[in-house]
Amino acid sequence: MEHALTTWITIVLCILLGYAVRCDVSEHRIPNWLVGAVLASGLVVQVAAHGIVGIAYGLGGLATGLIFFLPFYARGGMGAGDVKLMAAVGAFLGPLGALMASALTLIAGLFLVLGGLQLRNIIAQMRMSRMVGERMASVREPVLFVEKNGATRIPYAPAIAIGSAAALWQLGYIAQLSLVVSWL
Repeated sequence: MEHALTTWITIVLCILLGYAVRCDVSEHRIPNWLVGAVLASGLVVQVAAHGIVGIAYGLGGLATGLIFFLPFYARGGMGAGDVKLMAAVGAFLGPLGALMASALTLIAGLFLVLGGLQLRNIIAQMRMSRMVGERMASVREPVLFVEKNGATRIPYAPAIAIGSAAALWQLGYIAQLSLVVSWL
C-alpha cells in the first residue's frame, strides 16, 4: 500500500504542478481552482496515508509553505498565486517536505532568474551587433519577464515545480516511483 500511495502522490502532484507551470508561463497567473485542487488532493492523500491525523499533517505542511513564502509576497517579490501554490504543495508533502520544497524552490528560482537575465542580455547584445542585427530583428525576447505595475515579474510556478520535484526526489518518492514503474 505504501508504494502505491507514494506513486500516486508523486504522479498527481507532478501533473497538477505541470498544469500550474503551463498556466503561469502562458497566462502569468495560477488559477485559484487549480490551487484548490492541489490543496484538496494533498489533504486527501494525507488522510489516506495517515488516517484522520493526516489532516493535521497536511495543514502543517500548508502552514509551512505559506509561512516560508509569505514574507516574499509581503515585500512585493512574489505573487499571491505563487504563495498559495507553495502552501498547497505543502499539504501534499507535510511540514518537513514543505520546508525542503520551499528551500529548494528558492534555489531553483534564483537559477531561473539568473538564467533568464543572461538570456535577455545575450539577445539584446545580438540585436545590437551589426552582423546579426537584421536577422535578430525578427527574434522575439522570451516571455519570461513581464512588466506589471511598474515592476518586472517572472512566472514562479516553474521554480515551485522544480523545487517540489527535488524535494520528492530527496524524500525518496521519485525512487519509489521508478521502482514501481520498473516492476510494471
